[in-house]
Amino acid sequence: MRVTKAKVKNTACGYLFVMPVILGMAIFTFVPLAESLYTSFTEYHNVGSHIWVGLRNYKDVFALKDYTRLARRDGLTVLPP
Repeated sequence: MRVTKAKVKNTACGYLFVMPVILGMAIFTFVPLAESLYTSFTEYHNVGSHIWVGLRNYKDVFALKDYTRLARRDGLTVLPP
């Protein structure tokens, strides 16, 4: 299969057409997702720097006596009726 200038130009136009959607997904979806994942492994009090605590936050949550009740309630609010 031979690559012509018209095919290259058509492919480039297609990528340029899709680029705003890809950039929007990256900026408004993946960046906040990565930031919230990073913040979940730190201790942060709205002022100052993040202090890395690793899995301690997750251990504290899973150690709660009411964890199963809270997780069930949160699951029911997320799932459709």
